[in-house]
Amino acid sequence: MVRSALGKVEGKTRVRLWVRAAAAAAALGCGALAVGHGASISAQGADGLQDQRAAAQPPPASMLAEARRQPGDIFEDCPSCPEMVVVPGGEFMMGSPESEQGRAGNEGPDHRVSIRQGFAIATVETTFTEWAACVADGGCGRNPSADGGWGRGERPVINVSWEDANSYLVWLRQKTGLRYRLPSEAEWEYAARATTTTARYWGPSASRACRHDNVYDRAGKQVNQFAWEHHECDDGYAHTAPVGMFQANGFGLHDMLGNVSEWVEDCWHEGYAGAPVDGNARSRSLRTGRPEPYAPWPDGDCNARVHRGGAWNTRPSDARSASRNGQDTGFHSDSVGFRVARTLQ
Repeated sequence: MVRSALGKVEGKTRVRLWVRAAAAAAALGCGALAVGHGASISAQGADGLQDQRAAAQPPPASMLAEARRQPGDIFEDCPSCPEMVVVPGGEFMMGSPESEQGRAGNEGPDHRVSIRQGFAIATVETTFTEWAACVADGGCGRNPSADGGWGRGERPVINVSWEDANSYLVWLRQKTGLRYRLPSEAEWEYAARATTTTARYWGPSASRACRHDNVYDRAGKQVNQFAWEHHECDDGYAHTAPVGMFQANGFGLHDMLGNVSEWVEDCWHEGYAGAPVDGNARSRSLRTGRPEPYAPWPDGDCNARVHRGGAWNTRPSDARSASRNGQDTGFHSDSVGFRVARTLQ
């Protein structure tokens, strides 16, 4: 049985062609295999059928497990690997309409994106515990020493750059042989929205944020006294919270608009002019304050990357599904972490 983020258990999967082929090959050992109408192949012809027997062998168990996975299924590829959930393919409107309260200019133009193939994404942000496993195994060379005094363990790892995040992904790929990566910006927003079209995946109201995400709220205001607007609610945390403490969205993902902002794969652009419509990451950077396309940087100059989602210090206008930001690839902060994705085989 397979655990599902959608609250159900998947039953038996379809019988696959290789099972039928294997059964046919097994029949050869009993003397003959029926072919056509009454014809047969003698067991004496087995020498010529060795290749058929070999071809009928079942694929590895990992491939079978992958083939059986359905949207909402939760899995882990190894004991120290992150918990992943299968997100189905689909279409959505990326960005925000001009009428959305709190909208920034770099969130437009809003445009339709088609995620043609489902993918897997971590149910929570990468934690200090997961990062420490990579460091201990020699995969991650830098161990962030600054946790703000807020605790480690199951809190999201902070003070990691985009480059640091990719060292973790290289380690996961080498450990599992699977295609772990950062999500594209389009995949991230699609997963955050989880089929919703409102400013936030729980609805339009910022005041309900504390049920769903760790944001800058009354608790944060009392401790930190930041000058910007806070949410009129209390989630109980003035800084980062252990991952998965708040209600998940419709795809079973926690902390998408709070706790820490999350690195994605894309190069930074000031907006969505010319953006891919197939869910792929953008590979050309226009790191400039001027409107596109007046001051483009050369192709492939990705010195700055996007990070998405709100954080523990996020004001209401930034805790929205369309909100976006970008920093240099070496930038690190106590409000930026990451969440991994994986291509399904």
